[in-house]
Amino acid sequence: MSDAHGRDHVTKIELALDKDNNFTALRTDTYANMGAYLSTFAPSVPTWLHGTLMAGNYKTPLIYVNVKAVFTNTVPVDAYRGAGRPEATFQLERVIDKAARELGVDPIALRRQNFITEFPYATPVAVEYDTGDYNATMDKLEEMADFAGFRTRAAKLRGQRQAARAGCELLHRGLRHRAVEPCWAAGRARRSV
Repeated sequence: MSDAHGRDHVTKIELALDKDNNFTALRTDTYANMGAYLSTFAPSVPTWLHGTLMAGNYKTPLIYVNVKAVFTNTVPVDAYRGAGRPEATFQLERVIDKAARELGVDPIALRRQNFITEFPYATPVAVEYDTGDYNATMDKLEEMADFAGFRTRAAKLRGQRQAARAGCELLHRGLRHRAVEPCWAAGRARRSV
């Protein structure tokens, strides 16, 4: 109760794309919890530090950020682990994933298509990027995550889970007592997927 806490935002975010799936606009409306009192740095976290990063790694010609700071009954907020940046990144990446699902396209391909590739690049939210290689970063991410093997591992785990569920069903019917371990394994597999 005597120290600042991390931020608490409620945000509505919308992403507009053209017929070729190029990002054309982004709009966010955020309610940012300031706590019961303002700390020195609190107002800049959801506004300047958060709003200026809403472009992320992507070419988006129009970006609108509206933040309403509200007082609540919690302790004040302050800069804590990223100061507005994690919220901006989370919101942007989630809306891109949602757009990819709705359009039926690969989320990584959608990101790659809209990455900033020419530098320097002036974002519409007051930040200029001098350099970056987001495709190389994505290449490394895909390699580290082993996306190629992911589907195989996921299918194997689904098969194990189905077998364990069958054992659990028999256990619940009182037909087999050795089905306890597969039930525990199903729970572990479910949490790890």
